[in-house]
Amino acid sequence: MKLGLFATLVVLTGLFSGAGTALDGEGEEDHTLLVELTEARDMSADGKLARKGGMPILLLVSQLTCPYCEQIKREILHPMVVAGDYRGALLIRELYMDTHGRIRDFRGRYVENSQFAYGYDVYLTPTL
Repeated sequence: MKLGLFATLVVLTGLFSGAGTALDGEGEEDHTLLVELTEARDMSADGKLARKGGMPILLLVSQLTCPYCEQIKREILHPMVVAGDYRGALLIRELYMDTHGRIRDFRGRYVENSQFAYGYDVYLTPTL
């Protein structure tokens, strides 16, 4: 599992390491996030919903001040949501690991957001 996560991080890092900030048609930076992702608050309930619907959960672990997190939302997740191709087939959530919020984990226990992320060996953002 750790090797798979590491490989995913390497691929994501490679995808975004040379990428610049998106520009609008006039050469200005575009900081507009077009889709608000549902914040992960209760993974126990989300897990039950996903199991009932036979769908996986795509969890974006991000940080509030992470430009690459905004980029992955803008360039990958936004088009997925807008297209509607995954509606009813994929549950998409976002977890901010740099806030002091708490999340209910899959076992129903309340943990800090960062503790939840660390429990899945997530130390870098963005991580899907």
